[in-house]
Amino acid sequence: MQSPSDAELLAEWTARRSEAAFARLVERYVALVHSAARRQVSDPHLAEEITQAVFILLARKAGSLARQTVLAGWLCRTAHFAARDALKAERRRLHREQLAAHMDTTPDAAWQQLAPLLDEAVAQLREADRNAIVLRYYEQQSLDEVGAALGIGADAAQKRVARALDKLRDIFTKRGVTLTGAAIAGAVSANAVQAVPMGLAAKISAAALLAGTITTTTIATMNWLNAKAIPAVLASALAAGTITYLVQQGEVNHLRSENQNLLTTQERIAGERETALSTANANREELERLRKNQSELLRLRSEVGMLRRETGAVDRLREQNHPRTTSSVVAKSQGVPSQNEERYACINNLRRINGAMLQCALENRLAITNVLTLEQILPYCPEQQLPRCPSGGTYTLTSADADPTCSIPGHALPRAISDEQPERGQEANPVPKRR
Repeated sequence: MQSPSDAELLAEWTARRSEAAFARLVERYVALVHSAARRQVSDPHLAEEITQAVFILLARKAGSLARQTVLAGWLCRTAHFAARDALKAERRRLHREQLAAHMDTTPDAAWQQLAPLLDEAVAQLREADRNAIVLRYYEQQSLDEVGAALGIGADAAQKRVARALDKLRDIFTKRGVTLTGAAIAGAVSANAVQAVPMGLAAKISAAALLAGTITTTTIATMNWLNAKAIPAVLASALAAGTITYLVQQGEVNHLRSENQNLLTTQERIAGERETALSTANANREELERLRKNQSELLRLRSEVGMLRRETGAVDRLREQNHPRTTSSVVAKSQGVPSQNEERYACINNLRRINGAMLQCALENRLAITNVLTLEQILPYCPEQQLPRCPSGGTYTLTSADADPTCSIPGHALPRAISDEQPERGQEANPVPKRR
């Protein structure tokens, strides 16, 4: 019988939480994951923890894996990331131990640093971690006893105690007390629970019993007690008040921790608000830039239309009122264009180049102050060919809002030569100025 595929086993685990299906996946790939972890870390116990962490992650994310995911590749990649994180944590632990090695870490010296901070730090732990610390180091219980109290095995209890001790060490480090986990464990084990004055337990028991049995009627009759009985009643009430104070102190510590969490949340929200405001300002600036570009495009369209009309007018003038001189007639009879014809042809080329420049700037959304090149406007020229000056001049381009120029004197658009004197023979047919 053919064994089920990885996708089928994952689907069965995701849909029905089938332990048998997940066990088959573990059995199928445990050697692969453990070998990958063992190659990256030198500690065999750490490799086992990495392997366990990888399959725990698989159990959590099985539903999000695509059906076409190659499970073996995903496990190898996850094992690499888990090993990398484990090595980082190990290096940090060694660094802390090296720093603490130069300090006085005897139980008495460590306890002097820990005592003012211990109760508040333990109160910040989660309930499971706090119970593990109290049972192991306050009550001096073995790992088997800790596991039985927490409902887990001895190995799991050892890991939980170790993790809780690391969290406790991190809290102390944030408050300026740098000690190793062993130093913290030794100081807490030796000093957390100390002997109480003789008779205190009996007094507290009596006060508790008295507080539990007092009724409304008893309280009303306390006014009838004689003067000799009043001191005893006051002593009992003081003992009960001490217990109430301890309970209230624990509630105050809890409220202080919640207040700190609220302050942290407010700081995070303030940071997110600043980020959102920065993004909104950037979007507003981008919108304003797009609006300016839109108005500039409309102006360029108007320029192109005006240029086309002026080009048509120049063509009509050149065809209808072209001045003819004796030299031009002779040149035309010999098949050679006259200077005026070459000049008009060059001016017409300059207008076509100017139109191509405006069209290039319009379609590419360029600012009119951008300097263009002949290669940029080539696709917008007639038949995608650059016009040539009939007299052999060279065309020069600048920005889109400036006219192109020719190296031959007198070969320029009317706007550029509007202040020049017209050549002889051209007075009767001037070229209209550009508006």
